[in-house]
This record gives sequence, structure tokens and C-alpha cells, in this order.
Amino acid sequence: MLQQIYTTHSLKSKLKCFKFFGTTDIGIHVGGDPQKLSSFYGVLAKNQRHHPNEDDLLETGPQRLTPLLERSNKPMSLLGSGAPVDLTLKEVEECGLFACLNSCFALGYFFAHLMTENAPESLFFIWDCLEFECTVFPTNRECQEKAVELFQLYIQNDATFELNLTYRTKRNVAQRIHAFSTTCFGPALKEVIEMLEKQYLRFLISPSYQLMKASVLPHQSGRTKTQVDSLLHYLHLSLPLKSPIMDEQDLKRVDMISVRLEQFVAKRLTIFS
Repeated sequence: MLQQIYTTHSLKSKLKCFKFFGTTDIGIHVGGDPQKLSSFYGVLAKNQRHHPNEDDLLETGPQRLTPLLERSNKPMSLLGSGAPVDLTLKEVEECGLFACLNSCFALGYFFAHLMTENAPESLFFIWDCLEFECTVFPTNRECQEKAVELFQLYIQNDATFELNLTYRTKRNVAQRIHAFSTTCFGPALKEVIEMLEKQYLRFLISPSYQLMKASVLPHQSGRTKTQVDSLLHYLHLSLPLKSPIMDEQDLKRVDMISVRLEQFVAKRLTIFS
């Protein structure tokens, strides 16, 4: 896989990118040509980019995760009326991490890989931040309470799903929550996506990835019952096991991973059953 630097093309995309990442240049591990990447993300290769002026980047706005992780609305007519389809393996290989996060099957195998590495926290954090962004809270207080709940789950010291974040980032997030900031998790998200990129690169050379390639054809967008059952079996095999030497915190973590797995199956895989 080649590492290339891409930048957003339209002004609207530039602003979204800059507010979230602090730059218009995004490092994405991809293959294929810029036109394919452009059609998926709305971005162009660095040598084709248009540089925003300073005024474009001074406009204030929220740091958003949603534009990067919106589910792909693929035509449902490809396999007949109402038949569910997924991003193909070819599309995921060409477009990288964010295509994987938008998929069903590729994400399932990536989830399994993260569990074998005992590190699914970064994926859970992405999911929870996306849900946080999409929730309309009746009051600022309720929004802050949910943010505190996520902080206690992922960011505070000795959290159940504690992320490997810098002290500066943890403090920055805490200050933003205290100030009722709607972009309170922006600094943490940037670090977590960087971690997830590294985990995705390891996934590309892992047994999980090879198993996925062996079970799904490159251009296949539908999924058979046999393929679904095989992925479900592999996901449950990858679940961490409880041990008598585990403390209460570790046991709670295993239970919570199991719950998140069932939620993933219900949301992403049952449509193919």
C-alpha cells in the first residue's frame, strides 16, 4: 500500500477537514488513482490540490467526525429490490481505513483483528463519538453529562477502555467538557484516528485480513449466509476470554466488549441474514 497525502478540494470540505484535523492535508493509505479516491471522499491528490487562503481557514465551526464516517448509501437495486449490499473488498483496498469503517464485512474482520490485539477501544471510541455528534440533547447539561460519561469510559486514568492519549490531550478534552464545548472530543479523535491508522496497517498483513480475502470475492457486494456465519464464528473466536486472575475491572472490560460485539452484529450483519 502506498502512503500519499491528500487534501480536500471544495471550500466546504476544506473547512471541515481543517476544523477536525488542523490541516487540509490528510495522510491516507490508499491504492488506485485520485479519481477513485475523489469519488469516495470528495478529495483530490496533493499535486492536484487548490490551496485555501487564510480567510477560508479562520472561519469557526465544529470539529466533526460525521462527514468522515457517514454510511455509504449504495444502490439497493444491485441485487434486486431491497437486497442489502456492502462496500466491496476492492473498494476497501483502494480507499483504506475510512472505507473499512463505512463497510460491514471488512469492518467485522478489522474488529476481530483489534480484539486479537486486545485493543478494540479506539474503534469503540469512534463509534461513541459519532453517536454523540448525531444526538440532539435537550439541554447543555445533558450534553455535558454524556460527555463526562464518555470521558470516564475512555480518557480518565484507569478507565475501563482507557485510550493511550497524551496528558495534554486529556486535559484539553476535560477543559472543553467543562466549558460545554460541542467539539470537546476533537483533540482526542485526532490522536485516536492516528492510532487506528497504525492498527489498520497491521490489519493489512494479519491473518484476519487474509481470511477476509479468502472468504469474499473482490467485487462482491452481496453477502451469503455462509459468509455471514463464517464471520460471526471468527468474531466470537476473537473475543477475549475471562481468566481467574483477572480483576474486577478486566472482567467488566470483557463483558463490555462482548456487548459491543453483539451491537455490531445487530447493526451491520443481521441485514444480510
